[in-house]
Amino acid sequence: MRRLTYIYAILFIMAIVFVVVNCTDEDLVKNGQENMEEFSIQEAKDYFQVQMAENLILSRSLSSEDNKTVSPGDFIPDWDIAVGASMNELASYSIPITPTCRFKAIYVDIYNGIPSVGKVNVYQKLVIVKDTKSKKLS
Repeated sequence: MRRLTYIYAILFIMAIVFVVVNCTDEDLVKNGQENMEEFSIQEAKDYFQVQMAENLILSRSLSSEDNKTVSPGDFIPDWDIAVGASMNELASYSIPITPTCRFKAIYVDIYNGIPSVGKVNVYQKLVIVKDTKSKKLS
């Protein structure tokens, strides 16, 4: 019985040593934020302002032919706390926004032939991406 206890204790100590030795402070997936010199926050801001001016929706009516999607409403991007990341040939900025309105989506599920209706919050996010190889923004 004592021999079995010693074996379990040794295995336990070996497992702890194995875990401690293999612990690192590095991320498994690196986002490569150090290569953001190819895409500046000012370039992202300029692109966004041009796109907003060109695609400004003056009406919230969904009955027109041009406006078939739900408008995200008015929002204010907070450019000062944008988070940049790059990987392979894509660089992006994730910009937090302050919306003036919030949306909810209504869904219908059918369980055992009985429909049930629910709603969920719809969250908005502003992300501007640049292909550093072709220099295209979206």
